[in-house]
Amino acid sequence: MVHRRFAVLAVLATLLAPGAYAQDDLFVPLEPAKPAAKPKPKPAKRRAKKPPAKKPVAAPAPEADDDLAVPMVEQKGRLLVKLGGGIKGARLFVDSTEVGALPADALEVTAGEHTVAVRRPGYADFVRRVPVAVGKTAEVTVSLTPVAGVVAVNSDVASAQVSIDGQPRGPVPLTGIVLKPGSHEIVVSREGFEPDKQRIAVRAGKDYTVTANLRPLPGTASAPVARTDTPKETNLLPPEPAVTANPSPLAPLPTETEASASRPWFKRWYVWAGVGAVATAAAVGAVMATQGSGGDPLDPGTVCGGQGCDAVINAARARSF
Repeated sequence: MVHRRFAVLAVLATLLAPGAYAQDDLFVPLEPAKPAAKPKPKPAKRRAKKPPAKKPVAAPAPEADDDLAVPMVEQKGRLLVKLGGGIKGARLFVDSTEVGALPADALEVTAGEHTVAVRRPGYADFVRRVPVAVGKTAEVTVSLTPVAGVVAVNSDVASAQVSIDGQPRGPVPLTGIVLKPGSHEIVVSREGFEPDKQRIAVRAGKDYTVTANLRPLPGTASAPVARTDTPKETNLLPPEPAVTANPSPLAPLPTETEASASRPWFKRWYVWAGVGAVATAAAVGAVMATQGSGGDPLDPGTVCGGQGCDAVINAARARSF
């Protein structure tokens, strides 16, 4: 009986022992508890300023090998523009750039398409796109269509004013005035002169030049003279030959001036020199004729040595002597 109780107590003690130990935390501690230490605030992290980013430096390009470098050669061709119809004064334009007057030699241009234009007053413009191949010559034949006439106006009086069909066109000289085909009145006038009126019939593709001759109005004291009528030199007398102090005896005689040429012809030395030459020639001829008629006539026997001649010229005349 006792043993059973002891065994039951031992079992209970075994079961209650962990619980007793677990309740040690509930007992009041003998020493006063220390105040809990407050955690120190962590210092704020300062962000370090980043230095400004450096710009990337481009690496130097490797030097090109001169032996491997291939030169860039521009591809070119030639452009030849021909103008038909014998038209003069036409101008050539290539890609809106004036080249010059036609006819012209072939032009060296870059390969590809180019705009060719030919212009001439009084004709419709010629415009065309022309392809030019590399190393080839592209030929273009231009034919212009006449649409109007071209008039130039001049005058013998400077600064004269020109009006065409009642519309003022400016002072002379005027060139390159384009007029439609038909009749037009051209008036050239200036103060102090009678106006010069002319009417012309204009045809397409033709050039005309109108020259006005202005006459001073009666009663005008003085009229302006055209510049073309002004003499360049006022001294109209010929220059006198220079006379040296000691002329050389071998120097040629001075040429005859206009003053000496006004003398009568019978007082000139070359007239009497000619008369003397004629008289001398006449005297010599008379003497020769006289000597020839007084001599002995020639005999064929004397000439041929008595053997007789094969032939005798003017035999009848020889026998008559």
